[in-house]
Amino acid sequence: SAHSAEALVTFVDNQLNSGATVDQRVANLVQAYAIEMRDDPIGIELQRSNILALGKSGQFEEAIDALSILHSSENGKAHRELRSLLMSLVVESAEDTQFLKIIFNELQDFPNKISLEARQLIAYRLIDLGFNQQAEDLLAIDQGMILTPGIIELKAKIALNMSRPREALAHLYGLTSENANQLRAEAELMNGNHIKAHSYFIEK
Repeated sequence: SAHSAEALVTFVDNQLNSGATVDQRVANLVQAYAIEMRDDPIGIELQRSNILALGKSGQFEEAIDALSILHSSENGKAHRELRSLLMSLVVESAEDTQFLKIIFNELQDFPNKISLEARQLIAYRLIDLGFNQQAEDLLAIDQGMILTPGIIELKAKIALNMSRPREALAHLYGLTSENANQLRAEAELMNGNHIKAHSYFIEK
């Protein structure tokens, strides 16, 4: 019934907010409802829940396929938010090989199609896996992005990982935080300025 469909939508949202997983059988049930009721007023909500339920149950490729079918022309902002949520789930839960496969397949289609927060999450995991250039490219896509302290520190970390300490220090100019001082210390060590590095280690 329609009440059951509404209950499934609410359930998936609750699981998303709580960080809990979704059982694959529940995800399949949501998918069945989304297909059956696609022309119903609740159809769009069910399609959204279907994509998120697939993601929360670890069926990332299926979720991406479902997202590609969903038309974005009617509400581009909602589609971007949904895509960002799905990519965040990939970052949080996908195994390394699966994560890299999905991200590299989707990388060319990311400009303006996922939020800056989602790109930041992806970039951090790429760095952890040693893909610094790809992380840098991901953050360089949007030249008009707002440079939050988190983004600045992330850019500095990438520069350090790619042995560009002077660039890292330039990114960090004027930024005051414990993490910024840690990065400054690492940059000064890389430059051979041990006294400066020591002073930053003390400040942090």
